[in-house]
Amino acid sequence: MATFIQILAFVHVLGAAIGVAGITFAEIFYLKATADGRVDARERDYLHTTFFALKWGLLVVLLAGIALGVLSYAFPLVPVQVLSAPWWFMNTLAFSIIFAGWSMMRGAVSWWLSSSLAFSGWWMLFMLDAWQVAAPGATFSYLSLVFAYVVFAAVVAGVLSYARFFVGYTPSEK
Repeated sequence: MATFIQILAFVHVLGAAIGVAGITFAEIFYLKATADGRVDARERDYLHTTFFALKWGLLVVLLAGIALGVLSYAFPLVPVQVLSAPWWFMNTLAFSIIFAGWSMMRGAVSWWLSSSLAFSGWWMLFMLDAWQVAAPGATFSYLSLVFAYVVFAAVVAGVLSYARFFVGYTPSEK
């Protein structure tokens, strides 16, 4: 059973890595696509491919996380830290990523905020996931992780805003 849990934990990290790669390339391709003020067919295909990777990464993360949670409750002696703050925060990050993507597509939240929340959410999810696999005994409080996420999202928003400014991007949405 321990081997199966290690495999699930690795699959969870793999899903987070797919999401990190997808969101990083999505931001790069988006900056390149909007540099000239319009998105052509090739640039649209690049963005479509990266969003496809984001969907699969999130699906893998959610399914592996649910499987780890079910195993933890079905086999209470299995050493999965389901009730730990990092595990619950990773689930919060998954919902934050879903909300950021949904609100971005609906125009409910501005692009810069949604993009920053999704980008920082994926990177934080990956870092926490890798940290849990590399150092399983490390503990963080839930509020310290929320604070780190808010600070990281603010830094990402600033960096992405400057990057968009330097490529000449002028948003037409909110």
